[in-house]
Amino acid sequence: MKQTFRSVFTLFFASLLILVSCKKPVELQQPGGGPGPMPGLSHKYRITADALPGLPNQPMANLFAKFDVVNAQDELVVNNKLAAISFNGKFTTEEMELPAGTYRISKLMIVSGTGNVLYAVPVTNSAKATAVTKPLAYPMVLPAATSVVVAAEFLKVEVTDKAIDFGYAAGEFGNSNTPEETELSIKMRTRIKVGDIMYDSIQSSLVYRTFDAANELKSVQFINLLPGTNTVILKKEAAHHEFIVQKWGGTYTKRYAKEELKKDTVYEFGEEKEAKKLKSEITARWDGNMYKAESKNNYIYDGKGRLIKVEFMQKRPADGTPFVARTENLEYTDGRVEKISIYNEGNVFAGTRAIRYNAAGKINHITEDLLNSSKTEVDIAHHGPNGDGMDEVTFRFSYSHTGLTMDYYQRWRNGNLFSDNSRTSNGSTETGSYQHDNAINPYVHMNWPDLFLSNSSKNNLNWQARTYFGNYPLNVAYSFEYKYDSEGYPTELIRRYKSYITNEHLFTTKTIFNY
Repeated sequence: MKQTFRSVFTLFFASLLILVSCKKPVELQQPGGGPGPMPGLSHKYRITADALPGLPNQPMANLFAKFDVVNAQDELVVNNKLAAISFNGKFTTEEMELPAGTYRISKLMIVSGTGNVLYAVPVTNSAKATAVTKPLAYPMVLPAATSVVVAAEFLKVEVTDKAIDFGYAAGEFGNSNTPEETELSIKMRTRIKVGDIMYDSIQSSLVYRTFDAANELKSVQFINLLPGTNTVILKKEAAHHEFIVQKWGGTYTKRYAKEELKKDTVYEFGEEKEAKKLKSEITARWDGNMYKAESKNNYIYDGKGRLIKVEFMQKRPADGTPFVARTENLEYTDGRVEKISIYNEGNVFAGTRAIRYNAAGKINHITEDLLNSSKTEVDIAHHGPNGDGMDEVTFRFSYSHTGLTMDYYQRWRNGNLFSDNSRTSNGSTETGSYQHDNAINPYVHMNWPDLFLSNSSKNNLNWQARTYFGNYPLNVAYSFEYKYDSEGYPTELIRRYKSYITNEHLFTTKTIFNY
């Protein structure tokens, strides 16, 4: 496994929580008591659809599920709730929550931002019920072991359809059940390049304004743009269209005359800007009453904005005095990190990490030589992307202190690691699956390579599932909660850890990021 075969030195410091820089502990108060373990059962549910008739399987802006939920006594507990619909391979709402109980979704439609009914699920025994395999009502029992996914089958609401044909009350479709005309629409996406990294799968906010020929404002619409390419329905009577996109503190405005807009063109909004530099991070542990700082990392840059030094600080157990336990000094050649010199407490030289690159500028070999300890050689090969847009990176580890080797495989999509697995020559294995947020990962902009290239995802890890065989960790992180600044960078991360063997909650940490 990866953890097993890291050098003792690397293992020790990889497990260190980041240290404090002052003698007095930073005691971050947690209002309302401790964070505690996460609950074992979920009260959450979401509604999904594999497809919507007549729509492409891609993100569509301004679609909402509108639905009712009744309890076991047929009492209405959710009435005409609107939930925004996104697309992640399926059309899906966000997760919602209800108290423990037995429920049924008794009405379910998809409406546009202006309230027009576009799709609906017919009720059992209605005139339209035989047109689907799963008519309403849809049952739900909460809580459940995991979030409940309600898979729905929708019919398109045609001009001649009546609400009563679907088993709904007369007038449920409103004054007009005609879907909005789609012949006047454009495609839009938000793309922001931060440093060398392109972020083109991000949510953003759109203000869509229309004007007549006399330049008089006629309408204003607020639309949530989903990650990727969105189809935005336009007001066909407007002479001029103005689009104001806002994301990460930036505002991007474009205005077009009606005849300038092309249906098959993808209109992009965004900019290029420098990445913010992470200067330090403090990690504290919850002790039952408050967070107490345990560790700190300091990041030092040169005049060109390049990371040149990392200080790992911790506290002495006897009196809590902070000290620099380890330092990494980065050296550059032609703008690339080619050597990292490692020092222990007291600036005692401990070893080096040497990095080599292939012709494409990607890392293809790392040698970590730790004084009086071990030497690790890592051969790295990059493959892809393949037809599914997936990149694979393969690693072969060999060690001076043992004849064992390890093969490690990473799979990447959209700039993020989504799965990996490793196997040692004596049969120990490790697998992982990962998900990320849509915000900016500060580490990817630091150019700070380690043996596993673990700082390379462009977004922040917010979920993982790991399995081990042969060797087992004492604890694993199972919950990640972030706070962000207005520019899309994390400012706070709360991690919860559990025992891998028993699943028992063990401890909680909070990391504060400073830029």
